[in-house]
Amino acid sequence: AAFIMDLSDLGDTTTVMAGLYFVIGFFTFAPHVLIGLFARELCPSKPSTAGGFVKALGQIGGAFAGAPLMYIVATYDWKAAFYLWIAAGVCAGLCFLPLWSVKPTKAVAVKKKTQ
Repeated sequence: AAFIMDLSDLGDTTTVMAGLYFVIGFFTFAPHVLIGLFARELCPSKPSTAGGFVKALGQIGGAFAGAPLMYIVATYDWKAAFYLWIAAGVCAGLCFLPLWSVKPTKAVAVKKKTQ
């Protein structure tokens, strides 16, 4: 619980929050993109469909994430929510671990049209 600190000690809260949003966005953009790329690599015959399906499921999950999170914060506190996020991240990493060395079955060659 030592990693959760009081932000009022850092001075101007607006600047601190803007900095935190930047850091969080910076570090979550790469996994977001890599998950879509991962789906496209594993399904080379229809890469757009695979990427779109994965992204759609992520958007649906994000849309319904508010109610369970609200319940956890209301019942327990924000510390419990952060622990839940940490556990979910570890579980997601463990789910991707078996696919670490999987190679695509065949490459899709894109031919340029000559005019």
